[in-house]
Amino acid sequence: MKRAVLSSVPRQAGRNGVAVPAVPPIVLGRCRLLSDCSAATLRGLAVVSRSERVLDGVRLCRMGETVREVMFVLQGRLELCRHGSTGKRHVAALLGPGQVVGLVAAIDAGGALHDAWAREDSTVLRVPAESFLAAMRTDPELNRAVMAVLCHRSRLLYDSVSDTALSTLRTRTVRALQRLAGAPGLAREQAGRVRIRMSQDELADLLGVTRQSVNRELKRLEREGLIVLARSCFELVEPAALGRTADLCG
Repeated sequence: MKRAVLSSVPRQAGRNGVAVPAVPPIVLGRCRLLSDCSAATLRGLAVVSRSERVLDGVRLCRMGETVREVMFVLQGRLELCRHGSTGKRHVAALLGPGQVVGLVAAIDAGGALHDAWAREDSTVLRVPAESFLAAMRTDPELNRAVMAVLCHRSRLLYDSVSDTALSTLRTRTVRALQRLAGAPGLAREQAGRVRIRMSQDELADLLGVTRQSVNRELKRLEREGLIVLARSCFELVEPAALGRTADLCG
């Protein structure tokens, strides 16, 4: 499947000598990881970075392959996942605007941790890993921001492992909805309710269970008046009440 590159000016040399749009430093500053970087760091990264329009269903990287770029989501949604030998899929994360892919692999050169797919037409910012690591060495704010992101993701991972081992599926479902409610680009708050753009299949893959199992839990939450199910989305009617439910059943 083809990747469509944004057309803009000015342009700079990209992979294989193909011209791609230059990236204004202000665009990099909108990425949360880069928001506290110095102006000099942003200007330096802007020179070597490129934005790219990626079509829904395109794979941006394969698990295990060498990562030569750190990618930021500017628009749309990316899915990080792994596939088992039987074809079963586990979704590790869904990333919206401002979030980053490829930090660990860029730092330890150990290969990509997951497959990364565009799950709708998206725009990504590609920053060469070598340039990103050089900026980390010279900009303390970037270094601190990277450590904060990795610590946050480690905590989420530990929580997820513990939930899988110790919690009921109801608890895991409720806590997953809570986490997703705060995810940029995936959730939107309106009139006190929070709408999450995600299908039941995606939620099941995120939890590592069957769609039928997660559907039973979602239907139960809907009967209790805590959520409303719609096509490819969930609406949290009372987010605070859902949180109390997680505390009670955890």
